[in-house]
Amino acid sequence: AVVSTQSTGREKLNCKSFKWYLDNIYPELEIPERVIISVSYNNWCLDSYGQVNKEVGLYKCHGGGGNQEWHVDKSKSVITQDDLCLTINRSDKIRLFERLSTWQHVPAVGAG
Repeated sequence: AVVSTQSTGREKLNCKSFKWYLDNIYPELEIPERVIISVSYNNWCLDSYGQVNKEVGLYKCHGGGGNQEWHVDKSKSVITQDDLCLTINRSDKIRLFERLSTWQHVPAVGAG
């Protein structure tokens, strides 16, 4: 009941979406091309160990960025660290390498 009341209130007030606000009121705002993430599970983070063309692995999350800091582009298809990209080699090992690979983002079950 509260949600429907809020929706009706927004309609009566002719409220606009946040996208409308960005497009019409603040169009000069630059949305970053990449966002910084850490890839983690149960306090274990994806870590490059600071090595190029070597396998990446899991290391206890330390929250300091660096070798555990990754960048994802707007399309969520390119994962990089500095000017290097995650790629999968012929033996299905994930490595940090100089050529681009495309990844597909698949949301976790139950993620909203």
